[in-house]
Amino acid sequence: MNQTMEKLNQIGMIPVVKLEDISKALPLARALTAGGIPAAEVTFRASGAEKVIAQLRESFPDMVVGAGTVLNIRQAVQAIDAGALYIVSPGLNPEIVSFCQEKNIPVIPGCATPTELERAVSLGVNVVKFFPAEQNGGLAGIKALCGPYDGVRFIPTGGVNLRNLSDYLSHPRIFACGGTFMAPPELIEKNDWDGIAALCRSAVDETLGITPCGSLSLLLEQLIGVTPASEDQTPCDHYEKEVSCLQITVNSLPRACYWLKQKGIEVLDPALEEDAGVSHASVLIKGVPPFSIRLIQKQRGA
Repeated sequence: MNQTMEKLNQIGMIPVVKLEDISKALPLARALTAGGIPAAEVTFRASGAEKVIAQLRESFPDMVVGAGTVLNIRQAVQAIDAGALYIVSPGLNPEIVSFCQEKNIPVIPGCATPTELERAVSLGVNVVKFFPAEQNGGLAGIKALCGPYDGVRFIPTGGVNLRNLSDYLSHPRIFACGGTFMAPPELIEKNDWDGIAALCRSAVDETLGITPCGSLSLLLEQLIGVTPASEDQTPCDHYEKEVSCLQITVNSLPRACYWLKQKGIEVLDPALEEDAGVSHASVLIKGVPPFSIRLIQKQRGA
């Protein structure tokens, strides 16, 4: 898999960003990354999208920045020249797909019907944007398409929110989810960057689908009492030193491992293991030798 697509898949969420005011680009990117989502799809529905992409790529080189609502070759050229790492279109435009493939740039066309999927597959596309998702049956609509199109994965966008995000991402054929709910236009307008970061953190919690606690970062704070990456950690009073492992179930082991690594937490067996049909990964909290976490993959629906 292309490195850009692999990282998008690990992050699991793609904030769709429409910026009329280019000066808001950098504070918005800081808010997204602070909330744990180093990705953005900058939509060409706003003029100057290519300038926003260029700013983000220059100032946040590790952020996965792409272009959305690309309707023609001219916009695709502008986006790629600005440094866009991937191209998204609301529908299936064979010319855009072919152009991006020639440029070796990942392209994610919009598809919602069997006919569109047939065409996408014939063009060599295996990841599509399912748009508008909720209006086309949501997760049930995607499940209905999965059978005949076994090799295709979906990025639902349109109507995805914090209430249904975990349901979508718990399904194995969902590549990632896109939407404006992580950076709503009204919060961008008010420069509420703290509010956007908080929404992103909530989205990360929903994406990981962690039980018994909703927030892994809060869970680690409660268990350890300090930042996980610190070297002078001691277990908190609620847990005895002989406690060696806590088991937590998650929606996606690869996404959970990716998120933990961003927090400076060591994943002992990143290749993941499987015992008696149950996938799991072991995680070590640095500085607290007797304490580890065992992440268990939730059983995923068909």
